[in-house]
Formats: sequence, C-alpha cells, structure tokens
Amino acid sequence: LQSNLARARYLAEFEMYDGNAALLRTELDRYLAVTSADIQRVAKKYVADDRCGFEASTQLWIDLLGAMPALGDPTNLAQLPKDLPLYLTVGERDPLHRGLKDFHALVEGYERAGMRNVTVRVWPDARHEILNEINRDEITEAILRWVDEEALKKGS
Repeated sequence: LQSNLARARYLAEFEMYDGNAALLRTELDRYLAVTSADIQRVAKKYVADDRCGFEASTQLWIDLLGAMPALGDPTNLAQLPKDLPLYLTVGERDPLHRGLKDFHALVEGYERAGMRNVTVRVWPDARHEILNEINRDEITEAILRWVDEEALKKGS
C-alpha cells in the first residue's frame, strides 16, 4: 500500500463491505492464488453458457431494484405457502450483504413469516457470484442435490 491514506481507505472498505478490516492482510494472497488456468476454465464455461453475457438494459435494473422492497415486505411474505421449499445460499465474503447481516435478516424474515422449509448454505470464502467461483461445480452440485431431495419429498 502506497500511503497511510490509502491503507486507511482499504481498511474502511473491508470493514464496511466484509465486516472485517483484517481481511486486508489476506485478500491479496487469495487473488494471487488464482491461476491462469483457473481463469481460463471459468471464462470458457461462462462464454459457453447461453444464459450469460446478455446485455442488461436500464429498464431491467429499474425493475429489479424497484422490486427489492416488496420482496422482504412482511405482508407479501405472509402470503407464501408455509411449506414452500426455499434454498438460500450466499458467499460468505459477498460485499453486498454487509458481512452477511443482510442475508441473515432475509433468513430471519422468512422464519418470522412462518416458513418451515428453509435451507441455508453459506459458502466459505466465496463472494457475490457464487456460480462463478473456483468451486462452482461443488456449489452447483449442492444446489442440484437439494432440488433432487425436495423433488423426492414431493413424490413420496
């Protein structure tokens, strides 16, 4: 780090986004551990996926962000079937969840609404786009296994 001001800014950012300023000491090592082969492998999967690479319009973002308050509204949550299976998953280091505070609030909102079939999975060291992490295959397998288990429950 080139200056005390830069170090202070980075410490503040790690505390704000990750809830842990001490990560400043280890984050660079995590990035440096990613190999060229890792990047090429993930990039090939991304480019080959028909669901990736589309252009997100301004209207898409307006609609998405406009819907956010309604998603956690207790009145809306109360209308959900109480036995609806939910799989809530997140990367432990996702900066959008303020150190998982927002994610845990989401889980608690579903629990307060009386949801009885909520599965929660937090992926260690993963960030926001968990399906683009190095362990993407493991994460995908866990999600598909959960879907299969829920389908079996419905079938019995």
